[in-house]
Amino acid sequence: MIYTMGIENKLKRAKKILLLGGYGYGNVGDEAQLSATIDIIKEEYPNSIVKVLTPNLSYTAREHNCSVGLAPRVAFYDQGTSKIYSINNKNKKSPIHYLGNEFFKLLFLLRSFWIMFNAVLIKLRLPSFLLGAKRVALLEEIRTSDLVYFVGGGYLTGKTLSRLWDGMFFIRIANIFKVPVVASGQTIGVWNSRFNKVLAKWGLKKVRAITLRDPEDSLAALKEIGLEGENIFVTCDDALFCRKEESQKEVEKFLINSGMDEIKIKEGFVTLNIHYWGLNTQAEKNDLLVKIKSIVDVTKEKGFNNILIIPMTPSDEQTIDDYLSSYKEEGLYKFKYEYDFRIIRAVIAQSKLCITMKHHPIIFAVGEKKPVISLALGDYYEHKNKGALKLVGLDKYNVSLDDKDYLLYYNDRIDSIINNEENIKSIIEENFKHIKERKKKFISIVKEQIN
Repeated sequence: MIYTMGIENKLKRAKKILLLGGYGYGNVGDEAQLSATIDIIKEEYPNSIVKVLTPNLSYTAREHNCSVGLAPRVAFYDQGTSKIYSINNKNKKSPIHYLGNEFFKLLFLLRSFWIMFNAVLIKLRLPSFLLGAKRVALLEEIRTSDLVYFVGGGYLTGKTLSRLWDGMFFIRIANIFKVPVVASGQTIGVWNSRFNKVLAKWGLKKVRAITLRDPEDSLAALKEIGLEGENIFVTCDDALFCRKEESQKEVEKFLINSGMDEIKIKEGFVTLNIHYWGLNTQAEKNDLLVKIKSIVDVTKEKGFNNILIIPMTPSDEQTIDDYLSSYKEEGLYKFKYEYDFRIIRAVIAQSKLCITMKHHPIIFAVGEKKPVISLALGDYYEHKNKGALKLVGLDKYNVSLDDKDYLLYYNDRIDSIINNEENIKSIIEENFKHIKERKKKFISIVKEQIN
């Protein structure tokens, strides 16, 4: 039991909160979600013990100045030293790959139920059975907590299979110890299989409050598995109100280091994010680069001559490098920084327009009342990106790159932005009022659970 010393020299029990999410890999959107969540908890519970479960202890502790412990993917499933956590929904053409994937799915389930069995033993104060030290340590972390808080993200979906399964078993283990669970700012769904639906319902029905970051698809996905009610509602992505770098000189330093001079910075620029996530063959990647080239050409034709291509995670850099080596032209710059969400949010805030394949540049752009166009590739990003825009009344600015007429739609959307910039800002501000009210409702529910 953990205590803190009060002003009157009385011992008061401090609340211990475990945070879980998709962070720990240098993805600035995920880190922004975690940072904003820690800020909220510290504001509401200044004396609470916040412990972040992460796959990268030193990185998370350094970036967020917080207490850390091993994430279940490492402590329970040996990510990095075992293939159990590499399960996916893809039926490989190779029978060997397919059978291997099914074998590791079985191991994942057996491991999970074995850990649950040990959780029951620990609850009954009995010795654990054939369980290593790191697994026992994480079970003790859960048992001694007051709240498990799933930080927002798109990891509770069929597209991110190992994370979905991991999350559902973690929720049920917390339930064994009678520790309440809440989930904030989630994208949920894209189930891909009947089994995933059954498992998701089994886990999520034990969550005391679920808030979502898109107003339709995630609600529909939950309803599809029989979950709805007053404690399931839409708020926003947790990164919407995260901090940004306030020093203009600091931001300009990064822009200049990326190849822009003061004249270009003063002229203004567009931010663009591109990535290969979900693409498996070189032909698919080449096709994407051709589409991005056509998007860039239209953008320049509309008078946006300076385009700053921003990576949101280190893996994006390969896509950017491939594009810049394939299409050498004036006015294109690759942004160089140390993956600090405060910096990239400030850069997007300074841009004239944000064009992005990924989700979090949308969040940063609307958070700064900037116009944005989504380039969604595949059902996963269609779900995430269109949902993020719909939340602020701008869903028409999502363009599907899978549509054969994508360029026609993009041309129309960029014209709309040029002609309606002030109106777009008003729409965002009006929707922010409702988002803030719903966020307050979630915080009140969290307070009820933790108390």
